[in-house]
Amino acid sequence: MVLELFNYADTGQEESTAPELPVWRLTEEHWDEVRRYAAQPRYPEGACILAFGAATDALHIVLEGAIALSRQKLDPEDDREPDLLGPGAAFGITGFLDGEASALEATAASAASLLVLPRAGLEQLAAWRPLIAITLLHDVAAFASRRLRSAGIAI
Repeated sequence: MVLELFNYADTGQEESTAPELPVWRLTEEHWDEVRRYAAQPRYPEGACILAFGAATDALHIVLEGAIALSRQKLDPEDDREPDLLGPGAAFGITGFLDGEASALEATAASAASLLVLPRAGLEQLAAWRPLIAITLLHDVAAFASRRLRSAGIAI
């Protein structure tokens, strides 16, 4: 299965912004290699995938279904809706990179299937197939960069 995750075509919006998702540049053969070091769990609708404050070092990529990402509400008047992520989107990136506790909660908004790559899996992939690991990391960095830019955070 080739993940067709990115579309740089004009969306028809007046303000053209970079797409929120990175370009997954890996081929089907490369994804097969990534899968060797990852899990592919399935979740029923409503299942908590990642709780606020949970420690994780895994990258989560949505294969099927929808995931709702919620931020911890520190203000009782905060009425932001959760972000909905569909196939091709990634989450858990900060924990994947630094191993710190999650600042968000991920819940299956519908039945969902994920590709979950722990940091140890990436390290094994890097030892055997470094070009695939480097490409994956570039794509994850592009995704994180676009999310930061869309939030108005420059680092």
